[in-house]
Amino acid sequence: EPVVTADSWKFSVQGRMPLYSLAFAASPHYVEVQGTPSASGLEITARVMPASQTQITRHLSAARFAVDWMHANLAPYPWPTALTHAEIPGYPGGFEHTSGVWLGSAVIDGGDEGDYVAVHETVHHWFGNDIQVAAWPHFWLSEGFTDWVTVFSILPAQNASLAAGLQKKYRTEAATLS
Repeated sequence: EPVVTADSWKFSVQGRMPLYSLAFAASPHYVEVQGTPSASGLEITARVMPASQTQITRHLSAARFAVDWMHANLAPYPWPTALTHAEIPGYPGGFEHTSGVWLGSAVIDGGDEGDYVAVHETVHHWFGNDIQVAAWPHFWLSEGFTDWVTVFSILPAQNASLAAGLQKKYRTEAATLS
């Protein structure tokens, strides 16, 4: 169990975790937002600025949908304690960390884009954090598998219009590059 005092926080990492995935986000202004747990009981929460409480709820639902889809179609969530999202003001996108996701404030306020980022970063817990690349030149495998599952498998069931637009964009780009 973590030990928190006025000036320190002590914890231990249990299980395996890629070192590049270790991160901390803290702010005296954060408020906690509880999402609905996944079908397997995984707690899905966020720590955000007060102005983002309403919008983050939508993205927590998208992340829960991704956890449930991945659990049903691939494997259980690799870190069974929780999936916590943190708002990072000024951060331009999203990033997955072991049992956590960072989302920039603009992403949280971005409607469908925020759903896409929340799903994409959640899927990275399987492709990137659990199944890891052998070396950085293979990093594209993590992004490739994650984005394919996000755009061609999860989003069509979660947000069909968003998925259709992204699929068209990807097919157009692929045809241009062929």
